[in-house]
Amino acid sequence: MIGINPYICSMYKIIQVLLVISILSSSCSNDLNLNADWRPIPVVYGFLDIQASNQYIRVQKVFLDPNTNALLTAQNIDSLFFEGISVLLTRVSNGKSWSFTRVDGNLEGFQKPTGVFANAPNWVYKLPSVGVELKENESYKLSIVEEITGKVVAESTTKMVGSYTFIQSEPSNPFPIPYLNKIRVSWKSSEKVARLYSVSMLINYSENSLAKPNVFTAKTLEWKFDDKITRPQDLDSRVSGFFKGDDFFKFLGATIPAANGIKRSLTTVGFKVYAGGEEFVDYFALLDASSGITSSQIVPNYSNIKNGVGIFSSRSLLQQGDFSLNTSTRDSLSEGIYTSKLGFQ
Repeated sequence: MIGINPYICSMYKIIQVLLVISILSSSCSNDLNLNADWRPIPVVYGFLDIQASNQYIRVQKVFLDPNTNALLTAQNIDSLFFEGISVLLTRVSNGKSWSFTRVDGNLEGFQKPTGVFANAPNWVYKLPSVGVELKENESYKLSIVEEITGKVVAESTTKMVGSYTFIQSEPSNPFPIPYLNKIRVSWKSSEKVARLYSVSMLINYSENSLAKPNVFTAKTLEWKFDDKITRPQDLDSRVSGFFKGDDFFKFLGATIPAANGIKRSLTTVGFKVYAGGEEFVDYFALLDASSGITSSQIVPNYSNIKNGVGIFSSRSLLQQGDFSLNTSTRDSLSEGIYTSKLGFQ
């Protein structure tokens, strides 16, 4: 779900939507006027993560130059990034601030794809988490500030999502997956910020061939079995995701190719829960409202950035592995109608 996440539109999609609008429109009635002469519009994208060793924020700009082809502008690095700005994070309760440092995202593991936009350098803003007071349920303000004038170019505020733990026995170890049952995975936290969740199963297995019986290859599949789980407004600390037992076997049967002479062994399964703040709920509510048979198929321009566009929120990840499968589940894996041809022993 929530990730430079897995289940929300990327920074590049936000910019691409703006670029398409700027190309096709000759006027705009919105308060944010894309046709203003050379007025850069800040595009901000980032999620605070209480568990991450570094926090990253992307800040770019988009504008319509009436005298230049927008596609050519997109290939000009100077047209994509601000110069002479500071990116600050402030804890609202005590006013303490920390400053991000500009780094090349291509060197930080965020390789920018080739395409319409210039891809090097790929400037992002980095803040090491050591010494930063990120605490669950607290509010944090992001500010983009001109270094010379001190003018705030754009800003946004979000609350901090906290950490979670799994509820004992949901999942249990060993983990049973009966065909006809609806299976629950549950987690809890004392924090009151996260509103949207996505839960996945990590399926770890190894395989070897008859030709090379002593050479084993470890593989992992990630199966997102429940998505867009919304916590009730009463903020109950217990949240659950569900899947049907036969859907697990159907997923394996559709994902792993049958192969003669291949033996497989499912070693363990694990679970990942992504938790996201209120902004994710607002984004998907807008997306769902614009979809359907009468939809224009244009991604809605959700934003919680003042004087700009984009999204600033917080998230966390709960992950636990090393759950074995019980005997009956292993029997179903090797003999069941969906997986019997996959070579599981």
